[in-house]
Amino acid sequence: KKFSFIELCLRDRYLFLLISLLSLILIIPLFEDIVALTTLHDIFITGTFLASLYAISQKIQRLPLAAGLLLPVVAGIWLTYFVHIPYLRLVGDCCSILFFAFTIILILSSLLREYEITLDGIYGAVAVYLLMALMWAFMFDVIETLRPGSYQVTANPLHGTRVHFIYYSFVTITTVGYGDILPVSLTARAFSIVEMITGQVYLVVLIARLVGINITQSMDKKS
Repeated sequence: KKFSFIELCLRDRYLFLLISLLSLILIIPLFEDIVALTTLHDIFITGTFLASLYAISQKIQRLPLAAGLLLPVVAGIWLTYFVHIPYLRLVGDCCSILFFAFTIILILSSLLREYEITLDGIYGAVAVYLLMALMWAFMFDVIETLRPGSYQVTANPLHGTRVHFIYYSFVTITTVGYGDILPVSLTARAFSIVEMITGQVYLVVLIARLVGINITQSMDKKS
């Protein structure tokens, strides 16, 4: 049976999440000169949060806690356009970190219980890696909010937006290190090191597990 693209996304929850994450990374730069970058980023990040909630909604008992974490996140993103509440964005960022950590743990626990490689499982594994980078981006934003000047940008100033931290987080987790955004404070450097180690350990463990499962499947098919 053939499925349409929308049906495929609804059936494969991790694929829907992966597409929303890739859209957040790739589509925003295309419209940088057309619409306000901050507003566009908030739209896509809200979509990513909703896609994450959908990805972990197989079990109904997960939803109350996930929705409870997500509510202040969405409020922190959009209420700042209408009212000025001190530390509202900071509370939203902290809840975002908790929400992403909760989502990552649930998806990983589900993937580690699988003993067969499926396409949706691969989508989930890639989505977890991207979610880790996005979670660390919010962490860096919190550090900069609490201790301004923790990061030094060599080209353009930060302008109070998370876009730069998303870029920095992906550069850090992949250990590329272009050097255009530098962690200056000891706290920023320490968290950057933790992200590097976490990202590399995740890739090593994940690849080893996928290879092991693939070998087991091949041996079972031959027997």
